[in-house]
Amino acid sequence: MQKNKLKIGLLLDEMELSAWKYRMLEIIQQSDYAEITLIVQNSPPAEQRQQSVAGKIASKFASRQLWNAIIRKVLTIGEKFLVDKPGQLPDASREIDSRQLLAGIEIITVHPRRQHFSDYVEGDELAAILAHDIDVFVRLGFRI
Repeated sequence: MQKNKLKIGLLLDEMELSAWKYRMLEIIQQSDYAEITLIVQNSPPAEQRQQSVAGKIASKFASRQLWNAIIRKVLTIGEKFLVDKPGQLPDASREIDSRQLLAGIEIITVHPRRQHFSDYVEGDELAAILAHDIDVFVRLGFRI
């Protein structure tokens, strides 16, 4: 008796993923118990699509993302100088293009209603997602 694989759906903002996320998806793809069968891709908000480079930096500065990136970089550099270790640890935050890994998987691009800290998928977009009968969604994008 053959068991069905667990159907995994991904919630993504973009196809560029941190190395740790990419590796997790590789493990799922190579498994004999689960498969990624749907990608739900979030469309960027209109204000983000039209923002200039300076505006994007200012937005990240205001949301503390820029500070987090600077602090992470300083800690990484400090660790290299202060910790004596052979070789080099992999960079878990390194960005990797996942298009090849996820090739052939259906992508549904959604335009959620954005309210406070949440994204709400509704109407025909929600119906299209539900039609895939996904067992588990892995949120690697979107908001709450």
